Amino acid sequence: GRRSGVPTHITHFYQRTTAPGGARRMLALVEDAREDGLDVTFDSYPYVFSSTRLNIVIPQWAFDGGPERLRAAEVTADQIPRMVDEVPAWAIAAATAHGTSRLKGAAELRFKESDRLAAIAIGLGRLGVAARALDDGLEIVGGPIGGGTVRSEGDHRIAMAFAALATRARGAVTVEDTASIATSYPGFTGDLARLGAEIQPA
Repeated sequence: GRRSGVPTHITHFYQRTTAPGGARRMLALVEDAREDGLDVTFDSYPYVFSSTRLNIVIPQWAFDGGPERLRAAEVTADQIPRMVDEVPAWAIAAATAHGTSRLKGAAELRFKESDRLAAIAIGLGRLGVAARALDDGLEIVGGPIGGGTVRSEGDHRIAMAFAALATRARGAVTVEDTASIATSYPGFTGDLARLGAEIQPA
């Protein structure tokens, strides 16, 4: 259900609507955000990379308490098409949430730049999080994040996900093979550092 709160932040998100499935995914994002109680409007910019800008107004309740208030979630097969590339990000959120999160219907993730289901489960396990890869999904029990070494398997999304999760860890985290990040987000390391992460070359 929707919750009341004073809007405190506006995020401008650009979606390349000319990319395969771009328009569909953009509209799905708007639908999900509105269902969660966020105020979303969007403007088209046909002459600037054929993109659409989403203006997302996030109410105060979304920030109150931080990750400690995250609750476990179930992701079903019908939701996967709108978030298939975001599963690594979902997984690190699940790792810090209270309870057991489950995701199903994502067998295609075994055939991306890496076997993402296996890479996520193994990586979380190395950081002390109970996680297992299912045939078509994941089961993750949220809890404390420990230190350790994680292999990205040369997958940019896996590398970025675990680098972000490292900011919640109780010990140092090493993410191996991060060169792939440059393929999609060359400024990622700098942006993460500006948000307060302590990053040292391995």
